[in-house]
Amino acid sequence: RTDKKGVRQLYRFLRCLKSGKKRTMNWRLLKHLYTVSRAYKGKTLVVYSGYRSRKLPPGRESRHKTGQAVDFRVRGVSKAALRDYLVKRFKKVGVGYYPNVPFVHLDVRKKRGAFWVDVSSSGQRSRYVKNPRAWVKAQGKKPAESKQQAPSPPASNVVQGPPPLGPDIMAHNPGE
Repeated sequence: RTDKKGVRQLYRFLRCLKSGKKRTMNWRLLKHLYTVSRAYKGKTLVVYSGYRSRKLPPGRESRHKTGQAVDFRVRGVSKAALRDYLVKRFKKVGVGYYPNVPFVHLDVRKKRGAFWVDVSSSGQRSRYVKNPRAWVKAQGKKPAESKQQAPSPPASNVVQGPPPLGPDIMAHNPGE
């Protein structure tokens, strides 16, 4: 059962931070966020970005502009653990892993899921790993100290451009 007032508050919470505009968010995305909050009961979901107004600078298409995506993390849970949970738990979603920024991307899709790794830092042009699953597996074999700042893969393993087309309490903390 849903609480209409609570859903409206959630839409306001996930509004575009630059324009202040609200949008009806995709219901499946909200259910996935709820599922994540239940899986990590007692942990806080920190949202960095939900809806992004279409009036923002044009660029490649973004599911944020249609209310189908969110960038977030779970306080006290590693991004790698959250990434793995999202990839295993949900079908027909996009999961973007960004080792050099504090969040994981989750979006909902109609046909099939997608997974990508972007090794760029904030403010840099995106640099996508060609084989993200192999990259993740290779990262798991390295000592813990080397995981602080994800190393850039060799240039032959990086693709410039958009990602391939093919997750109780929430805190909005974009500056964290």
